[in-house]
Amino acid sequence: MPYELGLIVRTTGAGSIQTDQNSPWFVITQTSLPPTGSLYHKMGRTTGWTTGFKQNSCIDHHLGSGLGQYTTRCADRGTAGNQGGDSGGSVFTRLDSNKVSLIGTTVGLQDDLHVWSTYGRIASDMGGTMTVTRQASLAAPLTSASVVSGHAQVTWPAVSGASEYLVHVEDVDSYCDEHWGCWFTYGVIQSVIVTGTTFQESRSHSLYVIDPAH
Repeated sequence: MPYELGLIVRTTGAGSIQTDQNSPWFVITQTSLPPTGSLYHKMGRTTGWTTGFKQNSCIDHHLGSGLGQYTTRCADRGTAGNQGGDSGGSVFTRLDSNKVSLIGTTVGLQDDLHVWSTYGRIASDMGGTMTVTRQASLAAPLTSASVVSGHAQVTWPAVSGASEYLVHVEDVDSYCDEHWGCWFTYGVIQSVIVTGTTFQESRSHSLYVIDPAH
């Protein structure tokens, strides 16, 4: 999945590093500095999606020694855990099922506690110019499907404010029974970023769901 402003990859559940294909991200709508005792979440390359409680605010985290030591000033600590490879992963609190508040990025482990640099400190180090929040969701357009030269093609009108679109492609299978009639099953097989308003691929029996993106 390409990197996009205001999105955190969502995995399939606690401890998982597999992207949830049905709901592949959280949307950052704000940033915050939660108080001690708050429940928070972390995404890491090694440990995946973990949760914990904030234990300390504004501690200095030291790594290395002597001339090779560096320090993260005024970091926060909590119980979400951390292993090598998790550094740089997003740390956040949830606002609802999809929206989150970014609170920082993982730095490391200190006294068996997960350490993260707060968003405010990172923004300050970057000159206060960081933008991580995503604008309000844009409405999904109505689609029109057809078959062109033997290939399934779907088109949609341009959405104001969207520079690209995420096309979710689902395989659709039908089953019929003389007693129960016919029914359909669906399964997501791919999600594709499209910069125009047309998508074409080889499957002729698919369902397309279009999400506008900035």
